[in-house]
Parts: sequence; C-alpha cells; structure tokens
Amino acid sequence: MMIRIFRHIADTVLNEFFLTYLIQGILVCSAAMSVLALLVLAVSRKLRQSAAGRSLLWGVLGIGYLLPFKPHPAGALLEIGRHGENATAVSDMIADRLHSRIYPSIDMYLLLFFIWLFGAVTYAAVTLNRHQQYMRSIARLRMPADPHTQMLADTLCEQLGISEPVPVYTVCAIDTPMLTGLLHPCILLPEHAVQDDALRLILKHELCHFRRGDLFCKLIWIGCRAIHWFNPLMPLLMRQMEQDCELACDEAVMEHETAEDAQIYCKSILHTAMRRARQAHSGQLLATTFSGSREMLKARMHAILSRRRKQRFLWLALALLAMTAMTGSILAYAAEDVMRSAPPEPASTEISAVYTTAVAPDAFPETYTMPQTAPPPAPLRTEAPFVQDPPAF
Repeated sequence: MMIRIFRHIADTVLNEFFLTYLIQGILVCSAAMSVLALLVLAVSRKLRQSAAGRSLLWGVLGIGYLLPFKPHPAGALLEIGRHGENATAVSDMIADRLHSRIYPSIDMYLLLFFIWLFGAVTYAAVTLNRHQQYMRSIARLRMPADPHTQMLADTLCEQLGISEPVPVYTVCAIDTPMLTGLLHPCILLPEHAVQDDALRLILKHELCHFRRGDLFCKLIWIGCRAIHWFNPLMPLLMRQMEQDCELACDEAVMEHETAEDAQIYCKSILHTAMRRARQAHSGQLLATTFSGSREMLKARMHAILSRRRKQRFLWLALALLAMTAMTGSILAYAAEDVMRSAPPEPASTEISAVYTTAVAPDAFPETYTMPQTAPPPAPLRTEAPFVQDPPAF
C-alpha cells in the first residue's frame, strides 16, 4: 500500500508537468495578487478606510500570496498535465520521454524551479537565523520588570479582555518597546525610566498588538516574501502592512482616551524615535516596535492627533476574498498517470500484413498489403483452364 502511495506521489507530483504547474502557478499568483493589492489599496485610500479595516485586507492578501494553489472550478483557462485520449498523443509523449532520457537536455521550467527554490530557501534561512540570533542575545540580557510595571500590564490585560498574562522584561540593549514571541509572547522595555502615564499607553499599545495577532500576520508576510522573493513589490507591501498595523494599534489605544493622553502618547513615540541610534527596519524580525521610519511617524502623529472616526468597510474585505478565490480559475493541474495507463485501442493505426494468393498454376504469386482492421480477403476461386475439344476426324 505504501509503495503504491509513493508511486502515485512520484507520478503525480515529481514530474515535469507538476514543476511546470508549480512555477507557472507562483508567477500567476504573484502577478494576480499584486494587481489586487494595488487596486484594493487604492480603493481603500479613496474611501478613507480605517487602519483596522486595512489590516484586515492585509490578512486576506497575505493568505492569497501564501497559497499559490487555490481551488479552481471544473474548467480553467490553462490546464497543465492533461493529454488527449488518442494513441498518437500517448505514443508521441512516450517517444519524447525516451528521447529525453537518451539525449538529456535542460528544461526551462526545471531551471526556473531550482532558481526559485534557492532564493526562497536562502531568504527563509537568513531571516530565521537573524531572528534567532537576536532573540538569543535578548534572552541573555533581559531582566524581569519591577512589580509595579508587571501589575500595570496585568490590569491592562483584564481591561482588554486578554485571558493569559503577558510577562514584561527590561533589556539594556534595546531602545524601543517591542512585543515578541509567537508561542510565549512577552513585552520588552528599555531600561530608561518612563512616567506612569506614558508607560500605561506604551504597554497598552503592545498588548493591542498581541490581541490583534500582528505577530502571526507578520509571520505570514515573511512566508509570502520567501515564496515571492522575486517580486519587487513585496518589500513595499510589507512596509505598508507594518505601518497599517501600527496605525490600527494607535486607533485601538486612543479609542477611550482623552486629548491629553493623545499628546502624552505622541511625545512618548517621539522620545523613543529620538533615542534610537539608527532607524532600523524591523522587517527581518518577528517583533513589533513602538516607533518606525520618518514617514511612519508622520502618518501616526497625524492619525493620533486628528482623532477622526473612519469606517472599516467590511464589504471590501469580502470582495477581496472573492477575487482572491477567483484567481484559482486561471491555472489548473490535471494529474494523470499516463505512463502506466493502458493506451486505448488503435482506431486508425494501420499494421501491414502480407497475403499471398495463387492466381493460376503457371502464374507467379501476387503479394500485396492489407490493413489489419479490414476483414481477411476471401480466397479466390480458381477454375480449370479452358481446354478446347479436339477436332473430330
């Protein structure tokens, strides 16, 4: 049973047709989802959608990028791996395979597959290695926060509806608060002293990241960038995703706060940005930072101080989900075990046969060809030669 399963996998997946479908599927997915991303983001900016609504769009886009193989209906625009049922197509395909084994050549899609695999594995390995090294250095330097800070974090968890407590640590090597840890999340704070009002808002911001699941969204987009590393739009889309996640957390923090709290919140963001030695982009780390680039700071200050109510437009996320599912009808893969399937009966293949018939005793045999599908020729009736009666004397 296991041998049959492995043979089926080898015949269905590990063949040139599936590699062709894989490369074409990734290219089609990258192009289609990029068009949808630019279109939907333009519409969301035109409608002045809230950052929470745009972050929902980023989740749908991330799943669409991460899954290049989507369900397709019965008929697709292009099908890879389907062959005709006539014996000529099967014979030509077998002859091509035998020719490729005797005279091996480099297939274009096979070459593209190895290039894509090298880029994806390299990006994923470099990113995970950088994150692991950073987390190991943080784990050696972190210290538990004072009881007052931990008690304030526990109180905010109860207010935000977070059931599990999130531990808080202080680290001397960081210059911005951050949330890290997928399985065991924790909040990391710098060692410098912060006032209680600003500390409450900073902790609330990081806890909003935890409640919204922004770390998992960032993990999805790191996987998307590993798969579509060749797409020049991926760094831009990833930075825009991080900016919208920060803006969505700012909206959640300022939901029930006063104007004075908004000013304190803005000052704490600016002080954190000024203390940073360099504006490092956190796209390579599975962590959220309290401050970011100059463009992100301008957008956050404007959104916090304006305090305008914006709609989420959930119908836009549903429309994006429907359009993402429709991209599966562009390309399909017809898994077919052609090598081991019995070829159909030949309908028009002519196989010659030689028939010999005696026409006359003193004649040479006549040789001709007859299709095998035709009924065998009936034996010719031979009559005795006409002999004239001798004349009577």
